[in-house]
Amino acid sequence: MKTFLRDLSVNIETARRSNITTRWKRVGYSDEFSRIYYVESGEAFVRHHGNLYHLRPGHLFLIPAHTVMSYWCDSPFNFYWVHFTARLPGGLPLFDWLQCRYEIPMENPGQSLDNLKLIQNSYESTELGAELTANGMLRILLARFINTAATEQLTIGETSLLKFRTCLDYIDAQIHQPIRIDDLARVAGLERAYFSRAFTACLGIPPAAYIRERRIEKAKPLLTRTDMTIEEIADSLGFADAFHFSKMFKKQVGMPPSHYRRIPPQMP
Repeated sequence: MKTFLRDLSVNIETARRSNITTRWKRVGYSDEFSRIYYVESGEAFVRHHGNLYHLRPGHLFLIPAHTVMSYWCDSPFNFYWVHFTARLPGGLPLFDWLQCRYEIPMENPGQSLDNLKLIQNSYESTELGAELTANGMLRILLARFINTAATEQLTIGETSLLKFRTCLDYIDAQIHQPIRIDDLARVAGLERAYFSRAFTACLGIPPAAYIRERRIEKAKPLLTRTDMTIEEIADSLGFADAFHFSKMFKKQVGMPPSHYRRIPPQMP
């Protein structure tokens, strides 16, 4: 996994400090960004991956991209939050393939708070090196979560990704066009039936389902950041038609694309 982490792409979408009221509440929310939370004062709650997380000072919290979550607070609280993307080669979201802890108690909370303040200040700065500073500080925080993953898992994960890296790169490059399993098998240098079994065994998901998930991920920013119609988005991402796209989107995200489009942007 160390080989892949050298090529890890990390991009900050936004970094802020917010004063939250009891109106901070949503059920079944999901988007394309990963999140890091650090509560300065007060408390709140987030439920995801079958667990309830108590947001409180002294702890760092991670919510991977595309996670379906519910969150709420019973009283006002203040926290720092960062929206970011973290992708391995081939466009793989890091935390889709890396199972780690999502809550870490901080031995030195002041240092973590300083890091988040620096991320926020650097993100808002116009200085030439500010983006590098913010990105570097975020990577330091991410390393804390990555270090909680099991060594055996990292070894298996790296072997799987290395085996299919060319194939994953091909999917990412051709995601806007029809992709045949025969083509993927050819790129991987494997017989078609064996390729499908090996891909599923190594990555934990059949190739057709992986392609569909990647297309839905690509669709989310098109829905929230462009004026493209549902039909245009479906066509641009290789779906048969708007109905098929909407059906697959709802199955994966939990809501139709028309509803997802109306979600207020930049939810903390």
